[in-house]
Amino acid sequence: MTGLFLLVSCAVRAPAPPAALSVPPAVDAALAVVPEISAPPRVRPPTPSVHTLASGASLWVVSQPDLPLVSLQLMVPGGAATDAAGAAGAASMADHMLLYGAGERDAPAFAAVAERYAIELDVDTHRTHTRLFLDTHSDHLDTGLGLLADAVLRPRMDAPEVARQLEIRRGELSIDADDPSYKAAVISRRVYYGEGHPHAHPVKGTAQSLDEIDSDALRDSWAARSAPDHARFIVTGAVEADALVAALDVHFADWSPAERAAPAPPPPPAGVGDGPVLYMVDQPGAAQSVLRVLLPGWSAESEDALAGRLGTTVLGGTFTSRLNQLLREDKGYTYGAWAYSMQQPGHGVLMAGTSVERSVTAAALGDLLSEVARLLEGVTAAELEKAVGAHRGAVVEGMESRGALADMLAEEAALGLPHDNLPRELARLLEITPEAITSSLSGLVTDRAAVIVVGDLATIEEDLATLGSWERLSL
Repeated sequence: MTGLFLLVSCAVRAPAPPAALSVPPAVDAALAVVPEISAPPRVRPPTPSVHTLASGASLWVVSQPDLPLVSLQLMVPGGAATDAAGAAGAASMADHMLLYGAGERDAPAFAAVAERYAIELDVDTHRTHTRLFLDTHSDHLDTGLGLLADAVLRPRMDAPEVARQLEIRRGELSIDADDPSYKAAVISRRVYYGEGHPHAHPVKGTAQSLDEIDSDALRDSWAARSAPDHARFIVTGAVEADALVAALDVHFADWSPAERAAPAPPPPPAGVGDGPVLYMVDQPGAAQSVLRVLLPGWSAESEDALAGRLGTTVLGGTFTSRLNQLLREDKGYTYGAWAYSMQQPGHGVLMAGTSVERSVTAAALGDLLSEVARLLEGVTAAELEKAVGAHRGAVVEGMESRGALADMLAEEAALGLPHDNLPRELARLLEITPEAITSSLSGLVTDRAAVIVVGDLATIEEDLATLGSWERLSL
């Protein structure tokens, strides 16, 4: 059979280019006018009402009746900084165990009640305080408060459950030990604060320190910190203040004031001496190097605290900051760099860092240090405007949900700031001048900086030697 093939050839004509658009003169003239940008709208965060409970604990409440949901945070002073020598991680582990059995319920029974009523409970240990979190439907708030009160007043710390959770924690620390960023964070605190300082050890402890911890040590740790005298509840959502006060007084009726003083904030670091002082940590085979710089900053109560935060934002607090412009955009060394002002009662730390491809470690570190030093020269009006916008934006974003608002208020409480600090600080933002930023930055002492590099020293050590004398450390 003979096959028949029909070949069809088609000529495809390209479409004609579109005719040039003609813009009417009136439209063209309108497009040439630059619109005026109005002043930013007035933003005023809600100011919580303040109450004192029968136990002596204080309560900040922001009623938001739109949705039948409630977010609660309980801030208790005395976090990881209260760990005894050789028992690093005790506070963190004790706090963790609060949610693994309390009152008449063991760990599975406690979790089952929370799951049945869709109650979210969590805990977070900070350096100077512990926060417990409760999120629930308003219909189940009473049940949630009952669970929270059991956790705070009647934690079980059952030995078998403690042993199980300690083993899980050891596994987490083993994984963290292989993370260069974790190494950099641990070494940074150790060298900046100095051995033995309450802020120097890891919050979660070490594999060695966990071996010294048992149920009795965890009970002692929580008992030493869990007094109501300086504790604070922060509550946002569908709740009335008077009804909440009554409910908390019932559930926490057995919470007695302590006969001991509240944990004192740790002293500021003594400094690393004449410097900057340079430290390197080996991470064999690492494709990237982690860079960290720490130097004395501003305490929470300092008059320069807000101006210092704005200056730090200019340095590395946004995607268009100086560090990102230089190290990411101009040099192509990194995907991102950052700077952060950690403010505590009594002292503060300015931290900056990035991760870079190992072949440019020394060059990137030199640029990072140069930018930190250049910050002391001050900021421009345009940079200040961007920094103010970033801070206002963060506050507005924090007002978008109950949990985020509770978080912002808890941060204020943890720093010892008054309940109305957020609106007062927003007002101050619009009054700060570039000259005020320059004045606040003049207090930075770059010679007391600690500089840490974690990377493959076989590859980068020779280049780093051009920057000065280094001390080699291990985790």
